Amino acid sequence: MALPRITRWTATLALSVTSACGDDALEALRRDAESDVGKPCATHDEADPEFRGFAITEVSVETGASDCMSRVCLVNHFKGRASRPYGQSDPKNPTCLLPGTSDPVLVRVEPQDSLRPADLAVA
Repeated sequence: MALPRITRWTATLALSVTSACGDDALEALRRDAESDVGKPCATHDEADPEFRGFAITEVSVETGASDCMSRVCLVNHFKGRASRPYGQSDPKNPTCLLPGTSDPVLVRVEPQDSLRPADLAVA
C-alpha cells in the first residue's frame, strides 16, 4: 500500500482549517504563509532530548510551529526524527544533537525510512 505524500493542497487545507473565516488579519497571514507551505519543518518534539521519533503509522499536526510562517507542521507516516536521518544507535555515545544546539539526544533513535524521508513526509 502506497502511503500518501504531503501535498501543497493538504497543507493549505490544514492551514485554512486553523484560520477563522472572514478575519482579514488571518486571511493576510494565510496568503503570506502559502509560500512556506510544504517546506520541511521540525516539530517541538525534536527539542526534547528523550523524544525517540515518530512512528511510520502515525499522522501528527502541530500548530504554533516556530520554524515556518504557516505555523503548522504536518507529520505524515514518517519514522524517526526529521533532524536525524540516520538515527542514533547508542545513546551512551551520542551522535545526535538537538536541532540548533550542542545538547545530545539521550535515547536511541530509529533511522528514517528511506522511502519516507523528512522532505516527503514532514512539512
